[in-house]
Amino acid sequence: DKLLEMIILVADLFQIKSEANGPFYGVVIESSVSRFKGITGTILIRSGSLSVGQEVVSDKQEFKVRALTDWKGKQLQTVNPGDPAEILGWKTLPSVGSILKKKSETQLIEKPMFELEKPIKKAMVINLPAQIETEKIKLIIKADTFGTLEAITDGIPNDAEIIYKGVGQLNESDILLAKTAKALVIGFNQKPND
Repeated sequence: DKLLEMIILVADLFQIKSEANGPFYGVVIESSVSRFKGITGTILIRSGSLSVGQEVVSDKQEFKVRALTDWKGKQLQTVNPGDPAEILGWKTLPSVGSILKKKSETQLIEKPMFELEKPIKKAMVINLPAQIETEKIKLIIKADTFGTLEAITDGIPNDAEIIYKGVGQLNESDILLAKTAKALVIGFNQKPND
């Protein structure tokens, strides 16, 4: 309660106000794949407002907002600055920290008409002494959300090799891949399949 009172006091002192009428700007704070909902992304609205049915752009993907829900799962029609909301309608899993804007307020950058020539690299032959190669541990990692997956993969040491990482339920193809690659399967927040 004291923290909330202090935040309100500071907001009043510095006259911090949301820009509900400004251009829409949101940040993805979590993303996941649900069996029933599909790809979902939780965003925090920084400015402007967003409504169901509007077209948005994020990480080179365009889509129409199919549904908005709050943290309790209640359906919303519009979200305003400072509100967190879960969005349905993504085509691919968004990365945490990616920016979300309305398509009507964004000018898409098109691919240039010409291709730049890449400089040709000449191979250098250097005779190095033979080094003893150590075998790396091979891993297949599946997590329930993208944020969890990112935290896990950042903490894996260099002596482990990640063969595959993904978000969603572990399935038979993951196990078959592990058997073929002789890798360990690690699942975080996974429920057994029926």
